[in-house]
Amino acid sequence: MKRESKIYFQAQNSQANVSFDDLCFLIEKIGYVLRAGGGSSHVIYKHSEIKNITDSMLNVQKFKDGKAKPYQVRKVLEIIDCYDLLEKIKEGGGENG
Repeated sequence: MKRESKIYFQAQNSQANVSFDDLCFLIEKIGYVLRAGGGSSHVIYKHSEIKNITDSMLNVQKFKDGKAKPYQVRKVLEIIDCYDLLEKIKEGGGENG
């Protein structure tokens, strides 16, 4: 099983136990591109194919323990379901795939 698939299924089982780095990796695998940040606990991603403004931009932050915030993990899962991006995960798609 590919890393992105493992992260996806882990996130489905427990949004509170996903690392920030794993969430960022998954976000990039579904086609988002880093737009700002990267040097801090706060990064912004943009997806060029998603036209809904609230879904095309993702703003994610790291907890001090290195975990992703659970509500942000839920948002990514909702976007994957809403825009049928599960195939990108299975294929290993996205900018880095």
